[in-house]
Amino acid sequence: MRSPSICALAAILLAQPTHAIAAGALAVGLPSDVARDGFTYGFSTDTPDEQAARADAMRSCQTTKDAAQDANLRSLCSVVRTFSNQCIAVAMDPRSGTPGVGWAIAAQLKDAEAQALAQCRQTDGADKAEACAVDNSGCDGGAK
Repeated sequence: MRSPSICALAAILLAQPTHAIAAGALAVGLPSDVARDGFTYGFSTDTPDEQAARADAMRSCQTTKDAAQDANLRSLCSVVRTFSNQCIAVAMDPRSGTPGVGWAIAAQLKDAEAQALAQCRQTDGADKAEACAVDNSGCDGGAK
């Protein structure tokens, strides 16, 4: 017979979220002319399932400062990727009127950030590429 305290501990441990079931998602609002219209994104990490990750990322994308002021940007938000136990990074050129944006999902944060920066520099053009910077990044589950 199991003791009540062991059963209670087992129930508590089973109720805790685990890294194995963590989910993340990236939503992006990408107009045809980023330099003119801007860019918005949102992501989620460590949500209990893919459906919750998608909903959180969409909500985040649609309520950023730029999207909140621009219905067109809000309407462009869509989930571009879901992930589990991975890292995400978004890079952009913070200056107004520039096309530089990039995002990446990778097993390690440093790789996601490097890939996002490379994509941003490619879209920004050679004369502006050095202005790209990681805007936001994070990891889901057990990724680092």
